Amino acid sequence: KSTSEKGEGGMKYGFYATDVYAKITDTIRESGKVKRVPVVIGFKQYDETWVNKYFTIVVFEKNFGVIENMGKGDRVKVSGRVTVSNWTNKEGETKEQWSILADEISLVDTTF
Repeated sequence: KSTSEKGEGGMKYGFYATDVYAKITDTIRESGKVKRVPVVIGFKQYDETWVNKYFTIVVFEKNFGVIENMGKGDRVKVSGRVTVSNWTNKEGETKEQWSILADEISLVDTTF
């Protein structure tokens, strides 16, 4: 079950009430006081079809130690707030960036 609401700057926020497992897809990038972890999350939609969604997990300083030994291909469990930012590129196409502002993140040994 999920809920969403519109926040500042048109960003949408949502909460998902089930365990979600993500797989790291690329190098963890550092930007000041946050690190960005690119992941793919597979989940079943309401019509029972499976879909992959690409996210960036935004990790704050309190969790830097947790992700220190994580890398491409690792599976992680994350809880936090989902945000969606929309913009129009130079070609006039509408794009979106999904992010999870991580409250907690941990390495898991599971398949999805």
